[in-house]
Amino acid sequence: MSKSLLYLSKIFTGLSLFAAFLLIPVVASQMSFGFGERSLLAVLPVLGMSLIYPVVRYFHQRADELQQQIHLRACLFAVCSGTSTLAMLGILQELDFIAGLSFLHAPVILLACWGLGLMLADRGHH
Repeated sequence: MSKSLLYLSKIFTGLSLFAAFLLIPVVASQMSFGFGERSLLAVLPVLGMSLIYPVVRYFHQRADELQQQIHLRACLFAVCSGTSTLAMLGILQELDFIAGLSFLHAPVILLACWGLGLMLADRGHH
């Protein structure tokens, strides 16, 4: 398997797990669970999300210097553009121009910004 295919499979697997963790509370909210089941379904995604930083850090440290720099640029882009986007959405929401948004939209927006930042940071290296 080529390096780029392995790299893409790791990213796709990570994003799929992240999406699954986000979907657990959404699906659970549509069902009539008792307090115990809802508590368990609230804890599971939190435990999964708590592993994001150590896993990303592990893969970041194993990457070569160029890949590390590309990912750092993508993260910088995601922080700046994601924060701006979320702030603009918050302002529009406060002024009643758009309906209220769930906090579950924030990680999706940040991941989209990271993906865009990754494409922009990587474009000069191919």
